[in-house]
Amino acid sequence: MRRLAALAVLAFLAGQAIADDGDDDAFDKPTAIRITHGGATARIQARFAFDVDGPGVELNAHTFAIPRNGVVTAATVTVDGTRHALRLENAEAADKAFEALTLKPGTGSDRSWAFVIDGGNDQVTLDLMAPHNAHVVLDLALEVGTCFVKDARFVELPESWWQRVPAKQRTAIPTDGVGEICDDSGDETSHWIGVASRDLMKQSPGEHRIGTIAGRLPLDSTHFARVEIDVASVLTDVPADLHTAIVIDHSRSLSTDELEAQRATALAYVRGAPMSHVQVIGYARTAEPLLPSWMVASHAAPQIDRAIRALPPRNGSNVDAALGEAVAWLSRVQGTKRIVLFSDERLAERFGESAALRALVPDGVLVHVVHPTTGGSITRFDDEESVLATLAKATEGIAVFAGVDDGATPDATMLLRPISIDHLAVSATGWKTVDHFADMHECGDSLAEGMTCTWWGEGDGAAGPITIAGLLWNKPIKRVVRADPTQARTLARALSVMHVLDVDLQEQVDQVALAINSVWSLFGEWGGDGGYEDIGGLGTFGFGRIGTTSHDTGIGTSIGHLLQRLDLSAQLKQAITSCNPGTARGGIDVETTLEEIVAVEVTVTPANPTLHDCLVEAVWNTTLGIGNAPQSARTHVAFGNKR
Repeated sequence: MRRLAALAVLAFLAGQAIADDGDDDAFDKPTAIRITHGGATARIQARFAFDVDGPGVELNAHTFAIPRNGVVTAATVTVDGTRHALRLENAEAADKAFEALTLKPGTGSDRSWAFVIDGGNDQVTLDLMAPHNAHVVLDLALEVGTCFVKDARFVELPESWWQRVPAKQRTAIPTDGVGEICDDSGDETSHWIGVASRDLMKQSPGEHRIGTIAGRLPLDSTHFARVEIDVASVLTDVPADLHTAIVIDHSRSLSTDELEAQRATALAYVRGAPMSHVQVIGYARTAEPLLPSWMVASHAAPQIDRAIRALPPRNGSNVDAALGEAVAWLSRVQGTKRIVLFSDERLAERFGESAALRALVPDGVLVHVVHPTTGGSITRFDDEESVLATLAKATEGIAVFAGVDDGATPDATMLLRPISIDHLAVSATGWKTVDHFADMHECGDSLAEGMTCTWWGEGDGAAGPITIAGLLWNKPIKRVVRADPTQARTLARALSVMHVLDVDLQEQVDQVALAINSVWSLFGEWGGDGGYEDIGGLGTFGFGRIGTTSHDTGIGTSIGHLLQRLDLSAQLKQAITSCNPGTARGGIDVETTLEEIVAVEVTVTPANPTLHDCLVEAVWNTTLGIGNAPQSARTHVAFGNKR
């Protein structure tokens, strides 16, 4: 089957047209585009303009790539000022309808226009018939998969198309690092363009901004489900009413580096929430406040710095006394209450169980535990053998290691608000996880803010809801989603271009996709009812000027794979006679490369399977002799009396 044709490009602002830049040789660039943001996919309208010279026929008039993960879903052609919509047809039926016109006689006044667009593997091809010279405008509709990164949706474009996007749109959203996140192929010739995604901005302040898109694709033999999990670049906000008791360890067991890591991390926390309220408590054998009262963090920062530096090393690491003092101060205020407890966890044996410490902390008070270390950054650790980590978990807080590299300023964001979904798990009754579909976006144990992951499942008609579970700090979250069958076509289009299915499933998916692929083509025919047999059928058309302008690009007749027609009636006569067709009539279509027969199709009227099979074998066994044999040719030979 011919691999068909077209193209597409993109710029992410609905209704924006790309002005002609006068690049006459850029025939693979559109004259205008329009993008509609559609969540997991973007819909692209792309327009192309070119001139044709007729009458004539050309196969593979133009073939080129379309955006990765994209499919052509519809097309219109405007010729002589009239717009014609191409219809989605079975690919084989479209081929036959197109070929039938090459076998049909016609004149200059009654020939049909005909266009076929088909394709696959990230490219499309255009075949056409033109009864006369004309200017053609081709409008394509595409659906292209997007990649979510930091509150934006990105689409990958070939470089030649990306250059057509206005500079202000190319630079509107930074794309640094997007390629590494969205695509592991390392294609350096493509570029990314993004548009802001507001899907996760609808939640109220304080809510965790986690979005899900769940679709279901029912096929004859199985069902597929896809769940995309998107996390906003700011997963949640720091509470406006936050009060934090920062508890500083100044026991003798801390090293100089650990003391510095403790001071720097405490200040990073204060500066990260400048409008919150803080009290700082120093502890060793006893605990005492370092500030005279609760203070606004931004005002208290210099005083906190001086107070921590002035703390003398003392014996004792009585975390129970420290927690008691912190709880006492928190009991005096309203709002969100937290304790950030610094400790090297070099404790007396009496602190072997966390239960006694947990009893000191009232419900509703969250505890973070910070272990100062030498070098590194702030990283989470979950250690069931750590008494203080167990305490933090019991209050839905976290335990972290905190180190400071030379000259570095710590980032304490993960202590101020959750910055990832941890221990992420997707489960579903009746669904089996399909790991290899998700590739680099497969859902793992953790999903950081601003990132996305995709879960694919395979099941049957009884497969039910899908559960997403995880932890924000140590607070369990759970979301149950139902895979939406109205997204079946979108899922089919995504799977269609992934090429991860066996032949039978791929054909089922391509059928549902309703986009050009191995099953579907776009076909249109209008004008007269005449054909092109009288001018030699296939292979006589000169495709002269195509591009973003009507200027001659010098392409001429060199583009495309031109099929010539031969007269093989005499050479096939013996094969026909040997089968004794009698009064039967029909036709034989033979495709050749040089003098080799590469394809044979026979029709017989009335139907006669024995005669049909005999003719097929006889033609295949024929040795042709063709002077100046063309590289490719297709020939029709009729037999029997015409009625």
